[in-house]
Amino acid sequence: MPLDAAIVNEGAADATRIAILASSLAEGPGELGLGAAQQVFGQVDIQILEYEIDGKTHTLPAGAKPYSIEGNHYENPWLGIALEKPGDFEFSKLEAVWPDRTIVALEGPRGLRVSLEQHEVYPWQDGAKEARKKLEALIPGGREVELKIAAGRAAPALSDKDGLKAGLAFCRGYEIIILKVEGADAPNLLRHLARHLRLED
Repeated sequence: MPLDAAIVNEGAADATRIAILASSLAEGPGELGLGAAQQVFGQVDIQILEYEIDGKTHTLPAGAKPYSIEGNHYENPWLGIALEKPGDFEFSKLEAVWPDRTIVALEGPRGLRVSLEQHEVYPWQDGAKEARKKLEALIPGGREVELKIAAGRAAPALSDKDGLKAGLAFCRGYEIIILKVEGADAPNLLRHLARHLRLED
């Protein structure tokens, strides 16, 4: 039975896991951290050739990126996320990798910064409560508002008393999506971005 202690999943490890080491654990768990398994870390390069969504297979050309940018529009079909940026902002952090949780960031005038992040929710956790906790940790004592994002989905949001930090967070399956804004008039920018954020279930 395949198991993955590093990425908690519902049930046994799914098809997205890649086997590196097999063991009966007869010699104890110590053998999992030795030898061949350690030599693999940092040495693997993975290229996605095709993926399937709702029974439809999508083939990718060599070197394809998981996202596309056309003008002000960012789209990541692999994550089912699309975002429209204001015209005076620039996309950044497009190639961030774990442990950085950024999907895409925006840099704007007057030092305005935006980050769209993906965090995990474990099967035994209440996703809505965990999203709320992350939002409260991001903006302690923030004033609460409820925003509508594209397709009418409601998301809880907080802003600080000075209007320099605002964010929204919600659970989608086993992930929490966080959109945070820092800089002058952050709540209004968050409201604008929320209207132009599209998420597939």
